[in-house]
Amino acid sequence: MIDETEYKIKVKVSDTEEKYSTEYYEAITTDRAPLLKDKIIGTYGKDATLLHHDASLTNGAGDNSYRYAGANPNNYVCFGSDEEICPSANLYRIIGVINDKVKLIKVTNATSEELGMEANRSNNLFYWSGSLNNMSNAWADSIINVQGLNGGYLTSIGNEWATKIATATWYVGGVSWANGMESVPKITYDYEVGANKTNTTYESKIGLMYINEYYFAATPTYWTYPGYNSDATKDYRAAKDSNWLYTGNSDWTISRRSDKDGRALGVSVYGYISNGDVNTARSIRPAFSLNANIKVIKGIGTETNPYRLS
Repeated sequence: MIDETEYKIKVKVSDTEEKYSTEYYEAITTDRAPLLKDKIIGTYGKDATLLHHDASLTNGAGDNSYRYAGANPNNYVCFGSDEEICPSANLYRIIGVINDKVKLIKVTNATSEELGMEANRSNNLFYWSGSLNNMSNAWADSIINVQGLNGGYLTSIGNEWATKIATATWYVGGVSWANGMESVPKITYDYEVGANKTNTTYESKIGLMYINEYYFAATPTYWTYPGYNSDATKDYRAAKDSNWLYTGNSDWTISRRSDKDGRALGVSVYGYISNGDVNTARSIRPAFSLNANIKVIKGIGTETNPYRLS
């Protein structure tokens, strides 16, 4: 049941002698609204799907982030729309609070209209490089990045909402087959964005999910599994029903193969991490971090009542 007082404050009115007293709830104004990141972190310990990746979390990232894990957490946000019922195209989900900022990923695949570029095949599938003739696996050379995500998509969001998105440093050096596909989440994290990362960066607002974010979205039981193993019962195929980031689509990640030119890594339709040529067509799900000052004015994070932002 929705708590109607959650985004209201209690007001008490009394006369000077307190012979008369009444209490009522008043809607929170923008200046009184909590920061979204504080709202999320404030649910830690109350929401079993929100995990604190501190040094004590077994097999976690160890970066002091807060991340949602499991089959279907209440981590929905309506972004880019003020309509009473949030359009499906404007539904995003919270990956977590990472580097002190709330990171979102689009629920549905980006369309050619949103990206401002033609799909490479039907059903809005796109090349990682953005072109059949572009075999570079450098993110800075990817047309889907420059023309699509940080071009047409950013424009389609609209300036009012685009200003709510933080310019982020994306680590785009990639990972090897061994450290990305055949490793457990913590190792992939270290080689993508952690202590062992390749210091190749790209500054922009919009990107894609990292492989480690997909891994850590699964129930912690699977954090000892590699992304791919020849035995399907011992890799992330076994975790797909316990991982909210798995959609049944073949999704690109932002991570390229650092040990093989022309290849990038993605989530397969079966749930494991796979690699393919950068001119292979897959789904695109934009991801980005919000500015730290973004507030939440209503909503409880469910799909039908997502967080609403100010």
